[in-house]
Amino acid sequence: MSKHTPGPWNFEAMKRGDGFNIVVDGGTIAQTWGGNKQRSNEQGPNARLIAAAPELLKFVEQWAGHHLNCDYLDEGNPRTDCTCGYDKSRDEILAKATQ
Repeated sequence: MSKHTPGPWNFEAMKRGDGFNIVVDGGTIAQTWGGNKQRSNEQGPNARLIAAAPELLKFVEQWAGHHLNCDYLDEGNPRTDCTCGYDKSRDEILAKATQ
């Protein structure tokens, strides 16, 4: 598997057009485009989701690694007493991706 550009990634509106640039350290690594009026209102949410990708990937990797080793599943059901702190991280990352 090839490596992706390290995060954090951010997004900003294009100076021209209705799309967004996905940027890292001031350089554009991806763009979203409206294409038509039906799709133009989706560009902000698309850009947010793309920009959150490195953090989402890292979280999933860490969460899976932690919970595979901490008996997170109790007879196949998620435990409610795990205090690892991943719920807070999850909420922060989901907010970045969706709001």
